[in-house]
Amino acid sequence: MPPSASKLRPVKLGEKAANYLRKEIVEGRFKAGESLPSETEMMAMFGISRPTLREAIRILEAMGLVVIQRGKNGGAAVRHPAVTITAANAAIYLQTKQATLLELQRARSMIEPELVRGLEGRITPEQFGELRAILAQARAAMHDVGAYVGRTTAFHRVLVGLMENRVLDLIVSMIHTIYEPMVAAATATNMAVGKTAFQLDVASQEHLLDLMEAGDFAAASDFCRSNLARIARFMEESGVGRAIIGAPETDA
Repeated sequence: MPPSASKLRPVKLGEKAANYLRKEIVEGRFKAGESLPSETEMMAMFGISRPTLREAIRILEAMGLVVIQRGKNGGAAVRHPAVTITAANAAIYLQTKQATLLELQRARSMIEPELVRGLEGRITPEQFGELRAILAQARAAMHDVGAYVGRTTAFHRVLVGLMENRVLDLIVSMIHTIYEPMVAAATATNMAVGKTAFQLDVASQEHLLDLMEAGDFAAASDFCRSNLARIARFMEESGVGRAIIGAPETDA
């Protein structure tokens, strides 16, 4: 049952209503794409005013749990939160701590080699084909920084998704959602240098797939570790790694 307004302090009504609706959404009682009840129904459900209800909906919108649809048949529609929203919140926190791109790169170095090792026996020939197709798209998009970043981010999301570990999926996807646009921005000022870096990155990922497809996941893990260490050294020596982490754009 929704919380009764009589039991809540007035200043907390919107927050309490939002918490109740959040619980209903995350526990699956409202599915992605479904609309929440009408404002009139929810006002009666919670015993609150329209402005207080709209405050609750704004809280849910900020969480990425609803999107507001305008027009005659508009209202609050449920959606699953995008990783970009989580990444943006994490990036804001890291920005307040003055965390750097080099720190993010070193975090990758601790996680991703073990991820590669853990993929042994998990990738089918069809999935190798999907990963190679994404890299081919990235290679073709090197003239367009945004498109290139989209493809390389997709590559890492597919790769980590094969682990079937939702916590790891979130952490690695979040890191790359922050990391890829920052690297692209750092190279965008000199596209000749940027394209060379992109070519090296794609070639490295293709070699990684070669090793994994040959069944040598230990060598693939070692290559991943050495490649990430090479990138970290470049960031440190060039000064690129001193850049403070910034928030990525969120999905609309």
